[in-house]
Amino acid sequence: MPAYRFAQMIALAEHKGYARPVAMQNLYNLLQREEEREMIPLCYEAGVGLIPYSPLARGVLAGPRKTERAREDKQASQNDLFATATRRSSRSWSRSLARARPSRPQIALAWCLAKPVMAAPIIGATKLSYLDDAAAATDIALTGEEIAALEAPYQWRAGRVAGLAAEASKIVASCEDIHRAGHPTGWHRCGLRRRVAS
Repeated sequence: MPAYRFAQMIALAEHKGYARPVAMQNLYNLLQREEEREMIPLCYEAGVGLIPYSPLARGVLAGPRKTERAREDKQASQNDLFATATRRSSRSWSRSLARARPSRPQIALAWCLAKPVMAAPIIGATKLSYLDDAAAATDIALTGEEIAALEAPYQWRAGRVAGLAAEASKIVASCEDIHRAGHPTGWHRCGLRRRVAS
């Protein structure tokens, strides 16, 4: 979902007196961080928690995928978000931290949990031991240097940049419509005017 659409939902809920969105379920992990451009800043300012799915990038961040399920998983092998070059980058950081941390899944989940407005990543577990691994990630506190090392290999998707100005304009237009409709807080409460203007 584009951030401007979610901003419309929040503003409309406030204007109409509907239940306000309190959580955003988005695709977010070390191999897919595009949400940091708009959606996560919006959630941060609007007080919306994150419950991202696929925090292990369909298992790519968990290490070698040798199971039958992994071999049949076309989305992970063909999805450009988890391209081979990006997976090679992920292996470089996992090797650098392997000596200090118990497992790759725990590193990836600990990184998610260190992010602002993170409520709970949604994991898919096919074995009980995977749940134990995920639970152990809550005890890992990554340092700022470790987080920077994990994020360094990421390559932002250039094609996305071209649409940012257009989406920002849509956010402003949506808020202006609500403001003109007579809702006194729809513009200011979400903080979008300040963010877009800056």
